[in-house]
Amino acid sequence: LPMPPAHVVVAALREVKDVPLVSFATICTFVAADNFTEQCRRVYFATEDYSLMTWGVVNAGLYFLFQEKASLTGDAAQKAQYLEYQAVCRDNLETALANLPLILPARRESIEVVLLGAFYAVENSKFSLARDLNAIAATLCQNLGYHRLRGPLTPETEPKAILFWSAYLLDKALSLRSGRAPVIQDYDITVPRELSANPPGGVEVPDVS
Repeated sequence: LPMPPAHVVVAALREVKDVPLVSFATICTFVAADNFTEQCRRVYFATEDYSLMTWGVVNAGLYFLFQEKASLTGDAAQKAQYLEYQAVCRDNLETALANLPLILPARRESIEVVLLGAFYAVENSKFSLARDLNAIAATLCQNLGYHRLRGPLTPETEPKAILFWSAYLLDKALSLRSGRAPVIQDYDITVPRELSANPPGGVEVPDVS
């Protein structure tokens, strides 16, 4: 399937590193900037096969990136171009979500793609889809033990904690909205509720106690 031009994506990622975009950083906080850049590199400059999940994460991240860039630019022609790229990424993301295997492998990228898909579904008022995708993300987080990380967080474990808390917060919000029990129960959680001063994406986890 077509993708936005590589040179446009490279330029946009460079701009994001210099001047972070608030909405993009908030939605994609669990996909660290360096990690997302690496995932884009795997897709655009592939030296080996990449997974459907990686392709979905890249298109989801670029969808939110071009969406915010379109809202910030004052140039009508440039805005139309960004919206066109966003539409391409939207179609690709929906294709990726529609073709995910029934049983996802318990890997970080699996959580990332369904969590980004859940945020996309919330934005587009697809409540049932958002709830189902986030339930998968929450279950995978628990299967991988991200809710039971102990001790001070390290550069290796902190991205896992961010993934978990992102799924947790959306799980709580969607369960309150629907009147259903959340997937994640508070008594199962041992992961620290605080992140370092400069977590990936620069977003702090609120107190959920």
